[in-house]
Amino acid sequence: MKLKGTLLDWPQAQPDKAAKRRHLRRLAYGGIIVLAAFAANVFHLHSFASLKGSGRTVNASPEDIDKCASLKLVPGAPDDFAEGRVRNERFVEGTEDVYIFNATVWTGTGSTLRNTSVHLSQGVIRSVNPSVTPSDAVSLDANGAFITPALFDLHNHFGVYSQPESDGTTDGNSMVGPIRHFLRSLDGFNTHDAARHRIVAGGIGTSLVLPGSANTMGGQAFVFKMRKTKENTPTSMLLEPPWTLPNVTREEKYIKSGRTPWRHLKMAQGENPTRIYQLTRMDTNWNIRRVEFQKAKELKDKQDDFCARLESGTQKEMEHFPEDLEYDAIADLLRFLVGGVKLNIHCYETTDFDSMIRHSNEFKFPIAAFHHAHEAWLVPDRLRETYGGTPAVAIFFAFYRWKREAYRGTEYASIILNNKNISVVHHSDHSDLLDARYMLYEAAQAHHVGLSAEVALKSVTTTPAEAAGMGHRLGKIKPGYDADIVLWDSHPLSLGASPKQVWIDGIAQIEHSFPTRAETEPMSASAPNSASYEVPTDPLSGPTLSSTTQEVLLYNISSIFRRMPDGRLLEELYNGSQDSHHQFGLIIRDGRVSFAGVMDVLQVDESLQRIDLKGGSILPSATSFGPPMGLTEIELEASTNDGFIYDPLFSSSRASPLTETLVYESPVKAKDGISFGGKDMLTAVSEGVTKSITAPMGKGFFSGISTYFRLGAQHGLEVTAFIQDEVALHVSITNAGPSISTLIGALRELLLSGTSPYFNKAARGEMPLVVTVEKADHMVSLLRLKKEVEEVTGNKMKMIFSGGTEAHLIVDGLVEADVPVVVLAPRCGPNEWNRRRCLDGPPLTETSLPVYLTLNNVTVAFGTKGANCFVRHRWNEAGWAYKTSAGRISKAQAVAWAAGNLENMLGLEIKDTLEVGELADFVAFEVSVRI
Repeated sequence: MKLKGTLLDWPQAQPDKAAKRRHLRRLAYGGIIVLAAFAANVFHLHSFASLKGSGRTVNASPEDIDKCASLKLVPGAPDDFAEGRVRNERFVEGTEDVYIFNATVWTGTGSTLRNTSVHLSQGVIRSVNPSVTPSDAVSLDANGAFITPALFDLHNHFGVYSQPESDGTTDGNSMVGPIRHFLRSLDGFNTHDAARHRIVAGGIGTSLVLPGSANTMGGQAFVFKMRKTKENTPTSMLLEPPWTLPNVTREEKYIKSGRTPWRHLKMAQGENPTRIYQLTRMDTNWNIRRVEFQKAKELKDKQDDFCARLESGTQKEMEHFPEDLEYDAIADLLRFLVGGVKLNIHCYETTDFDSMIRHSNEFKFPIAAFHHAHEAWLVPDRLRETYGGTPAVAIFFAFYRWKREAYRGTEYASIILNNKNISVVHHSDHSDLLDARYMLYEAAQAHHVGLSAEVALKSVTTTPAEAAGMGHRLGKIKPGYDADIVLWDSHPLSLGASPKQVWIDGIAQIEHSFPTRAETEPMSASAPNSASYEVPTDPLSGPTLSSTTQEVLLYNISSIFRRMPDGRLLEELYNGSQDSHHQFGLIIRDGRVSFAGVMDVLQVDESLQRIDLKGGSILPSATSFGPPMGLTEIELEASTNDGFIYDPLFSSSRASPLTETLVYESPVKAKDGISFGGKDMLTAVSEGVTKSITAPMGKGFFSGISTYFRLGAQHGLEVTAFIQDEVALHVSITNAGPSISTLIGALRELLLSGTSPYFNKAARGEMPLVVTVEKADHMVSLLRLKKEVEEVTGNKMKMIFSGGTEAHLIVDGLVEADVPVVVLAPRCGPNEWNRRRCLDGPPLTETSLPVYLTLNNVTVAFGTKGANCFVRHRWNEAGWAYKTSAGRISKAQAVAWAAGNLENMLGLEIKDTLEVGELADFVAFEVSVRI
């Protein structure tokens, strides 16, 4: 419905029960004065309305009267918004009703309903378990599959940081200055963002699209439905746009009740604005207090004074309503009772939480949510002192330690906060490293370490919807709520869970959904069990590794994966039932295997420490590849890093002759810069990644010689710390500097000129050459170069592609040239131009990249793209790709992706670590292998 006329042409706000309850809860901030102020607001609305057409002589225009009246509108939807609602204002004519039956429905209200049906009609949920089956609806048998509300992403930059990334679509941050609260994400929103259909394929129906975090005040945010509209304009994707926008579709119940939708603001505290604008935290907070809030308060006071005079008829002649577009949104934020602004703050550290909470009490404004918030778990009681009530906390699961303010994050944060009754949200950020498509994975990981399934699912549905002021229509499966739901292929919190279909406004979003599970795989109606982790008494200390000289018995093992002499992995199955005394067991003594085989566990010496794997599995340990493990602790803090090597092709200044010589003739070796004991290294070990192949850190073409070492070693003098000093020569083909043809030309010269001993080794096949490359066309050029070098030298090169996002386009060439691929992003995304032809994987494409390459006889290993903190996910990544392969990949093949294939392609010595006498280098998983 289009809004017609002025504010006074439709009924004024009537305080409903929810509004009264909200205000009563705030009596502690002002006692009876608050209640009196609210009553006065309602009186003022009717007073302003009576001025129009009353016959009184007023020196004000109807527009001024309307503006004064608008300041008194109560924010948020009426209490009965969903009651009797049968049509969504976003309904598209011609959309058929949908009737889904035989489903398991997680409602978002605290219950899970079995064998349930849901009726979608005119863009809303018409009924749950209707008494009469609708005859005119498209029927769908869910076969017991899960249905949840569509996910809500409370922190997304979709549309303002579009994919693939380009200079022409980078609209998230203004670089003009730190204070830009008057900017709007809507004005930079790009509907051609290639990520939209991928985000929807992750189950997300709605996103709060925020400006970036470079600015102390980034600007105004807007809520967008992720459905592509016929108009394909930013305005047509808006949900409940604020009254400040003209000529937009309004929900009828807002109009009838005289309520106003919420506005949204984005602020940022901490390192981002200080680093980008060379400020201190003192500068930032002075800007917040004086430039933002003090000036906004002055505008608010002027507006309130004018409206008071207008009501009394004492305004000055020719005086008009004071306006200032620069400060109007913050002025509305300061109208605590009726301002209608949700403030979202990028904020990591205790000192920054404390500052914002002080400001909120000084200027009397509420905070809707703190975002990223890595240290929120340290100060839950301080969060409760925020003016107006406790904010929600929107967090990552484990994207931490890459900058100093993120260093104290813990994967147990959501559990700790929830135990303190603070609303927890998991969000995406929609960046290269945290793709919005996989936001649900953040909640699934939190559940894995102990967060309840109910709270975990709410953290990506109900809770963010409520934090954004949309809880009256989103985040629950109830009659009258928007028809935004997801039908999942498995329990949503299980590893690799994917939508079979997503409906937004009652419209199916996935045109053709490819199956992600084998048809014979049973559907579980229960959430996966959380791991038997306990929240550490001191999560700040990070992971610790324990050692023992005591003999340890591992028993009740259902399967083991052994390495064969040729490098293959073989799965052996055993009876892991506790009902049998005769089971496969392992005894470890002094770090080495002293026994491996079937035993009578009752006859084993009772003095042995016993670990019951409960029918679990033994796997080879995985090896990190990609991130600079051991060379960096906090990525953005130079003092914690080894630093970047000099690269003549990417440097604007000439280095010393010695440095020039070191680059190519005697390349930099990663071993010389390795440091041990880093938090991410120990976390990786605790997750079954015990070794790393790390290359020197390069910014462009050349990276140097990688080394192979153990992540759990205490220092480099330990006998077993370094497994192999020199592994491979590393180069990159990237658009970050000289042309691609220049880089490949330089590589040709280095391989054929004979001036560099290490490039000579690579040319003769005596050392692997690892080339980081993403685009298929660039890979083709490298394959031609490989053939050229081999024809000249008469030797076969060991070329390996790292990254390989578009490798599926040239599988025949890879097989012919015998070039394996280390896939750094198994769940890829088209965030870069060179990766835009990414193979999305089910449900959007039939297979994912690692599955497709493996099925086409290309050797595949998994690495990691991005920060050190993501190395911990190696086994989850392999399990994810395996579970979405629809049964076409064996468990042994998937295990080899994570542990085995990488060592094989690099020519590293591989041992069966379950042989008696060998170093016990394996991973034991409880219950069952993650794959």
